[in-house]
Amino acid sequence: MDHTSHPLGSRPTGLILSGGAALGAWQAGCLYGLVQKGLGFHSVFGTSIGALNGCGYFQDTMERMWKVWRNMDRGEFFRLRPGLLPMSIFSQPHLRRYLGQHIDEERAKRLKRCWFYVVSTDIASGTTHQACYSPDDAGPWDGPLLDHVMGSISIPFVLPPVRIPLNGHGDRLLLDGHAKSFINLFPALRRGVKDLLFLSIVHPDELKAPRFGFRSYITTLLNQLLQGQIEHSLEGLRVYTQDVRAYVFHPTKPLTMKPLSFDKTHCREAFDQGLEDCGALLANPEAWRVL
Repeated sequence: MDHTSHPLGSRPTGLILSGGAALGAWQAGCLYGLVQKGLGFHSVFGTSIGALNGCGYFQDTMERMWKVWRNMDRGEFFRLRPGLLPMSIFSQPHLRRYLGQHIDEERAKRLKRCWFYVVSTDIASGTTHQACYSPDDAGPWDGPLLDHVMGSISIPFVLPPVRIPLNGHGDRLLLDGHAKSFINLFPALRRGVKDLLFLSIVHPDELKAPRFGFRSYITTLLNQLLQGQIEHSLEGLRVYTQDVRAYVFHPTKPLTMKPLSFDKTHCREAFDQGLEDCGALLANPEAWRVL
């Protein structure tokens, strides 16, 4: 099927939102712009900060997402509280209280807007864990939503893993979904999704050999990890014989900000760049098609 006969958004579309901490401001701006232009999504997969941005769509709280990212207060988001068992830098209770003001599970249940998957890593099994939230009354609802989002954003050594009870059969320990670097997209395809749109915060120039310096080295490794999730998730689709298209969209220029800074000025600039960049995707989606 070509782009002219079936434009992006005209068929059931899945949205895949990667992580990237503060760089998720670009992703949020791009998502905001796409929704403003009329795109809707059948299924949304969110990992780490992508899970938070995905909640904005899932709950139809895009305007609140706009305000948060363009008026970011790092102190509201992160509070220094080093821990040893397990090792972590920031306070989990503080972040939970903050996110609890923005994640509205009851609203999402009422709206039944889309299928939503929160992607994290199960420490015990070492596998990807995808909490599923259905728009159908009889469908799965792997709540509580806040707990699973907290698990998805729990970067190792930055935030402690999240413990979720398993109906009297012990606990599940969850941390950042990028630790496993894979998303299972087949549940969405089985439900009729035909197009998959990945919003990646990594510009191709940031995947090249790092410059000298520890920070540059670590940043390149993180970018490779984020890109790896996309590549691994796409790999299984390459043998899928159905009529499925996939698009990977990234910033039109590298984002010059530190992932954990959450600086108000930088977040606002990245959000506005995402808002502007989405025009490049809508003008010529086929330029970003990988499958």
